[in-house]
Amino acid sequence: MDTEKRKLSKSHYNFLSSELKYLNNKQILTESQVQSSLAMYEAHSPYSFTRVILSIASVLIGLGILTFIASNWEDLTAWFKFILVLIFLALSSFASLATEESYPKTSRSLLYLSILIFGGGIFLIQQIFNLTFQSTAELLIWGLAILPIAIVYKDLVILVASQMLIFSFLVTYDMPIFALILLFGIYFALYHKLNYAHGENFLSSLAFVISALGFLMTLNIVLEVDEHLILASFFILGLIMVYLKDIKPYAVAVINSIGVLVILVSGIFLTIDSTYYLLKPNDEMIALGFAFFYSLLLLYWLKKGKIYSILLICSVILRYYFDLTLKFASKSLVFIVAGLILGAFGFWFEKQRREGVSKDDY
Repeated sequence: MDTEKRKLSKSHYNFLSSELKYLNNKQILTESQVQSSLAMYEAHSPYSFTRVILSIASVLIGLGILTFIASNWEDLTAWFKFILVLIFLALSSFASLATEESYPKTSRSLLYLSILIFGGGIFLIQQIFNLTFQSTAELLIWGLAILPIAIVYKDLVILVASQMLIFSFLVTYDMPIFALILLFGIYFALYHKLNYAHGENFLSSLAFVISALGFLMTLNIVLEVDEHLILASFFILGLIMVYLKDIKPYAVAVINSIGVLVILVSGIFLTIDSTYYLLKPNDEMIALGFAFFYSLLLLYWLKKGKIYSILLICSVILRYYFDLTLKFASKSLVFIVAGLILGAFGFWFEKQRREGVSKDDY
């Protein structure tokens, strides 16, 4: 007998659970039938805050290493530079493969680091050997090279990165509009093939992005509303989306997750005093006041067991870390330490999640 459980997304699992309980209340299914049916499935999220944090950590560490090399770049020979790029690429790729079974999240982060090194290596090798490419052809090479990786690993992050790189090449190369439409059609088909674009989840996410961009462009360009008011409205919108619960189960996870991202981005900008440049000389006090309010809110969420508060707290710490250290410290050291900070937060998050601190899916 096959005992392997079928994996469903959390929203689909919750929907299935609610439907089975509904049938139980209608006395169509018994309680034991409901439990035995649910036992055949398990909730599984294709996205992980831990993977996101560790991925950003690997990027920062990679940037630190690359900037350290760049600061001594002129003293190295051309072939030594080339070999150095290959060594870093080989090490990160091998480490990703070696940890794939035992540490899948770390493995995926190392894969992202390999892709970053590969892309940076294209530009570096062009400079080392004075190669002549068509304008922005490096983006096309990078995007096409990582596309098979995205398909093999069924990774949404790499797939989106590939699409954006190729799209950037086509835009800068002044390609006709039908080529851009064809590109989006091909990638949309890939999203469907990899089960990333289906049903209401995809459409609701797409609708939000379009609405948010339209809202921002309308207020900022047409109505000439101040930036700090736009950011404040986005922050409030993010709060509403995070607390929105009384909607269909399939949409809750999407809208709540996007709300967290909106809060993360707008919250960071609202702590920067230059955001309030029109309110001088009170700009610093306003930014400090918002930072105090934001910190209290995050501590409240942390106390309530909201797991996403760890990610937001990490973003605030890194915001002030970069602001203080980039002025006097080596950029390579700054990025490496920032990556280690993010890595530590990632392991803390995973520990809290496994211990069941979170009272909800977020």
